[in-house]
Amino acid sequence: MILRRFTQHIKEQNWFAVGLDVIVVVVGIFLGMQVTEWNDERKTEARSQEYTQRLLTDLQIEYKYARSVEKYFSTAYKSGTKAFDGLTGSSNETNQQILIHAFRTTQWMWYERHRATFDELVSAGELRLIIDIELRNTAVNFYSNSTETYKEARDSLTFTEYRNLFDETISPSLRAMLIDLCGDKESPFDSNTNTVTFTVDYKCELDVDDATINEAIKALKENPNLITGLRRQTARLHTNFINISLLLDKSGIGKLFNSSN
Repeated sequence: MILRRFTQHIKEQNWFAVGLDVIVVVVGIFLGMQVTEWNDERKTEARSQEYTQRLLTDLQIEYKYARSVEKYFSTAYKSGTKAFDGLTGSSNETNQQILIHAFRTTQWMWYERHRATFDELVSAGELRLIIDIELRNTAVNFYSNSTETYKEARDSLTFTEYRNLFDETISPSLRAMLIDLCGDKESPFDSNTNTVTFTVDYKCELDVDDATINEAIKALKENPNLITGLRRQTARLHTNFINISLLLDKSGIGKLFNSSN
């Protein structure tokens, strides 16, 4: 329609009408480009908001888990120092408490990572969609540094000399009781992040007679390699506790989610 009218105006040498036709076409093209650009911007903004929310959710879960691991390693480390004092004769705690400390020093735990959103953004080259510079930098710092931190924890604590020595020294039934009564316990469910974490930071009591407890402590003390293994285990727990604390502090994730809580 426009082309036919434009051709007719040229044949008639109606240059004013030709000029108007050109203006109409140019304005139409410009408006069409603007609408397309506005639609693209709206879609980009929507994707940005979606990715930002997803990244925040993942980081909040990572933060919750990392804080839980930090506390868990701290508790296990403190148990290690108390077990060492008890087994070397420099503690006033009961044999049952010393045995529980010695058991909890064998413990370690981990969680499934929540980094799908970050990895998706990186693989697609779209980290720019995260407009919040602080959030973007925190995600980069946390996910980059946590990989090595978590690997070191797994490598150093998954299979240890001390755990093997402890398991081979006490009776299977007593070990099963320790796991059941003094092992990992679920912390209150966090409805904000839909997460469940675990702790060994609680009081427990074994349902067994003193003679069995005393026999177990005697066996642990007489195992020639156990104290050396306990020293190493405690040192590993302390190192990993410090590493997790530094990760939370240096990456900025603690500040992002109010690390004082």
